[in-house]
Amino acid sequence: MADKHFYREALGYLPPSPRTVVDAVNFVQTIHANVDNTKLSDADFREFIRNSLPIVIFPRPEAKKA
Repeated sequence: MADKHFYREALGYLPPSPRTVVDAVNFVQTIHANVDNTKLSDADFREFIRNSLPIVIFPRPEAKKA
């Protein structure tokens, strides 16, 4: 699991957070490992994704300027 400070150079300022952060590569690997997990219902899998997204660190595309 990567520390949020690792991403400051690539992503710029990240607000202070007491929560753990996870880099996008590890998050996708976790999704891949659980996509066919028969012990998780579809609803539980979606809840896991929804609850995990706020701690995933990935470069977000800049908004297009009109």
